[in-house]
Amino acid sequence: MISTVFFPRVTDQFQEQYNIPIQLLEYGSLRARTLVDSEQLDIAMANMDFYNLDKYNSYVMMEDRYVYCVSKTHRYAGEKEITIDMLKDEPIILFNTDSVQTQTIVTRLRSAGITPNVHMYCSQLVTVLNFVRGGKCGAFLYSSLATNPRDFVAIPVFPEITSKFGIIWKKGVFVPDQLTKFVKFIQEYDVTPYLPKL
Repeated sequence: MISTVFFPRVTDQFQEQYNIPIQLLEYGSLRARTLVDSEQLDIAMANMDFYNLDKYNSYVMMEDRYVYCVSKTHRYAGEKEITIDMLKDEPIILFNTDSVQTQTIVTRLRSAGITPNVHMYCSQLVTVLNFVRGGKCGAFLYSSLATNPRDFVAIPVFPEITSKFGIIWKKGVFVPDQLTKFVKFIQEYDVTPYLPKL
């Protein structure tokens, strides 16, 4: 879902500059990593908070923090921050199960002795926000996705949870010229206009 911060701007500019076609596939970071491992994907934009990152070539593009989003009529709408303990029995929406973010949240909840009350797993931002706006549940998003909250509230999570995002590609394999150009393009791309204020 974090790809919505960069795509299609990045891919469109790359294709215009190099005339190299790009095919995009949407997966959670865990599934994308598996596809890079099996060489079914050349490269993945991923949440880089996983245990064996050193197994990959990688480049960090940004860091972001988690926010908990609720409708303006939700009981937590006036809170300045949300803690994991406040989410006991709270219906929540999480990204799909192949998401690092989902694993992180579920682990935090279980560590606090809370059984997650997951209303839905979803990778579609519009669907997630429609449920949030309905007022019956909340959702964890990254702050860069929760911009312009006209009809919902983005509450910082405390203690803060952050994630790094970037690209990963497999070590020890032949890297085609097109992939080398894409990696170099990403490394030189100015992402500062899209970065959240941490």
